[in-house]
Amino acid sequence: MSKSLLLFLFFAALFTSCAPSPQEDATKVCDCWSKAFKLSRMDEAKQIEAFDACEKIYKDVLLKLENNPEDKGKFVEAYDYCRENPSGH
Repeated sequence: MSKSLLLFLFFAALFTSCAPSPQEDATKVCDCWSKAFKLSRMDEAKQIEAFDACEKIYKDVLLKLENNPEDKGKFVEAYDYCRENPSGH
């Protein structure tokens, strides 16, 4: 194999292995919402800002996974579990 092909395969493998899993994405979104809800008693403006940020993360993950139904299903399942069991993720 040529060096450039080996280099390409190496970086392709590195890139895909560094991408967060659907479960990690779900945990990230759940953690965001948990933190946003804790702001409710402190500062309403910051809470709204946090809600917007969480919504953006959620939509970005769905957009990233739109062409991968298997990973999208894993994300939705993990996200649903996380929402139903906030202390269990």
